[in-house]
Amino acid sequence: MAQLQQNPRVSAQFKMPLSLVKEAEEQRAHPRLELNSSATFRNAAGHRCKGQVVNISPDGLQVRCNSAAGQLLHPKGGRICPNNAPIVQIEMHLQIAATSKRLVVGAQLIYVATCESEPNCILGFQFLELRPTARKIVDSYFQDCLSEYFDDQAQVSAL
Repeated sequence: MAQLQQNPRVSAQFKMPLSLVKEAEEQRAHPRLELNSSATFRNAAGHRCKGQVVNISPDGLQVRCNSAAGQLLHPKGGRICPNNAPIVQIEMHLQIAATSKRLVVGAQLIYVATCESEPNCILGFQFLELRPTARKIVDSYFQDCLSEYFDDQAQVSAL
């Protein structure tokens, strides 16, 4: 089962200043749920690669992959900005109420970072306009995962 992320400190791991990490955390519009699920990515040229989804939010996800997959997804390298942000198709499965649901979405790469441990490439994706079926799967996943948290809170409040 996915776990709600509580203010992760990744600055040392990703070699970025803590001030940037804090700024990014403050800008988050949605909660993140930790996840350990494989995913397949297809870039605009039709090339495929695999990665491991480490967290998901209602509007995107974070992936760990090897540097070859990272290069395949962002072949031009360099800074990502609106006019060069790669768009990919992501296929993965989410476990919802003991049922595996296939999720296929379009997403735009919004950041790339590296770390010392393998897989050493960290990619952040923002979902493009989700189709109704995909939106329902993502929303159901969050409802399923967070219902335990809210049920626990309601029980504590009742005491």
